[in-house]
Amino acid sequence: MSTTNQAMRLTVAQLAAIVETQGTMIAELQAKVTELEATPKRSKTKGERDYGPSSDTSMTPSIAQRILWGDMRKLSVRDVADKMGLSRGQVYSLKGRYTLKETWKQADAVAKGIKDGEFTADEAADALAQQHAKAAMKADWVQ
Repeated sequence: MSTTNQAMRLTVAQLAAIVETQGTMIAELQAKVTELEATPKRSKTKGERDYGPSSDTSMTPSIAQRILWGDMRKLSVRDVADKMGLSRGQVYSLKGRYTLKETWKQADAVAKGIKDGEFTADEAADALAQQHAKAAMKADWVQ
């Protein structure tokens, strides 16, 4: 009879150790799941290039103007995307004139006006800055 009790005690001790180990493993897995949920979602297949995280931010004309002519104009696509919360594809498409064609038409009209002597580059820069400020205020009001 003592052999049976000894076997039961050993089993209970083993079960207690297993439960404790599993509790630790569950806590570690929960921490890992939380960490993974916080990272940007991007599936990457073998051989695929890394284009950075996807973005939920949409490209607006005021953001485009800031990237093209504002304080972001001299930065690389990667740096602009990281700082503005955009995908690299969005920035590349903007700089390559594939998106927001109205913004580019505006820039072309300004360049033509400067070339034709209708106004100076400083006047054009001031006008664009004022328009950018108005668009930013409007965006703030909408939110």
